[in-house]
Amino acid sequence: MFVDESNSSRGGGTIVLKADELVLNGYIWSTGQSIDSFPVSVGGGAGGTIAIDARKISGTGSINVMGTAGYSVTNDNNIGDGSGGIVSIKYQEVPEPTTYDNYGYVLSDIQIIAWGGHSGSRNYRGANGTIYLENKTTEKSKLYVQGYAYYEGINDETVYCKTKTYLTGITSDIDLIFDRAAVYIADSNLPKINIVDGCKAGKIIIEFPQTISTNSINTNCEKGAYLGFQQDLNLSSSTIASSNERLELDVIGHLHTPDTKLTLSNTILGLHQPHTFASLDLTNNSLVNSGFPAIYTANIAPSALDISAQSISIDSTSAVDVSGNGIINQTTTCGSYSHAGKGNNSSTEIYGDYAAPVTFGAGCISNDAISKIYGGGALKLTVNNLVLDGAIRANAAGMNGGSGGSIWIDAENISRTTAITDSQIISANGNADGGGGRVFIYSGNVEGIDLSLN
Repeated sequence: MFVDESNSSRGGGTIVLKADELVLNGYIWSTGQSIDSFPVSVGGGAGGTIAIDARKISGTGSINVMGTAGYSVTNDNNIGDGSGGIVSIKYQEVPEPTTYDNYGYVLSDIQIIAWGGHSGSRNYRGANGTIYLENKTTEKSKLYVQGYAYYEGINDETVYCKTKTYLTGITSDIDLIFDRAAVYIADSNLPKINIVDGCKAGKIIIEFPQTISTNSINTNCEKGAYLGFQQDLNLSSSTIASSNERLELDVIGHLHTPDTKLTLSNTILGLHQPHTFASLDLTNNSLVNSGFPAIYTANIAPSALDISAQSISIDSTSAVDVSGNGIINQTTTCGSYSHAGKGNNSSTEIYGDYAAPVTFGAGCISNDAISKIYGGGALKLTVNNLVLDGAIRANAAGMNGGSGGSIWIDAENISRTTAITDSQIISANGNADGGGGRVFIYSGNVEGIDLSLN
């Protein structure tokens, strides 16, 4: 069975099948139109919809709602591609396996594909479609989004995340499986954010445009996941953890947790606003910084990290680290930059206050994007008890020439329970040729750390 428009750039049609038993050894397709040549340039067609409701499903065939590539008579890669379509399958019996590979989901031995179109321009690839599977016997559901297998081995997540798959209506009984995909979730109340599998070939990016309330966040991603919250995040759990590659969590608004307590495990947390915690515990390779966007984009005003707490504990694998989150200028030619110290042959002057350091280190991205220099960020910790077995950093990053940032620590007690193996547990260093940053520590009691070594 096949639905495919012709003679112009058109989307796939709609197929609805209801049966007691479906044996699929052929194919059920509703792709966008396959474009070969036209007298004019046209965008790609979007995949259609396939909805199947059957008691038993088996076979070795395929289900396909893939979008198609745009066509340009002048080989212009700015022509857009069509998005993937929608597949919904409800069943009671399916022979094993039910899994996925580099090309899509595998239900029994039936291949299911919902890619977006993929032409020569990565900037305008079509967004991926969705595959929804509901087992009516177990009352369990899965929602699956996967990017085109061409991206396997490409580590730059911006390559396959220029266009996003929009989702809404996610409920507590749906497990999310994403791979090589960018997803935009429009719900505001999610019982859980549970990425149960996926990310085997590439990082996923999930954006939440509104305030989110959720009970828990757990991910199991081999290549990592980035969750960006553009408003507030209301979390009913005091723990954020990832059981595989580190989870990256970016909160533009405010993060609210029970009793203002928070424990991070194998997680990078970006906080753009000042936050107050009763306790903040960083464990198992965790990191807190001042957000992710500033390190990727020039001419964005960076955020300072400002945390107040009764207690902060940083284990030996973790850090508070705003390295590279400073000022990024965009100019024709980059050089070296100053802060507390003068950059080597730098035309920039020293700046900032040694007794109240709040200024950012400086860097540059050249217009040709060859030179990428990131200044150190700025952070302030106001805390009663700071257990520092890890590190606190505001170093420059990228190529040589960036200046270090600012660290301001106001702590009643600072202690360390493990032996010092790194003389730079507190640092705001510039890169080679870049000026050093500023560090100010005000404390009534310091144990286990010789600050003269830092």
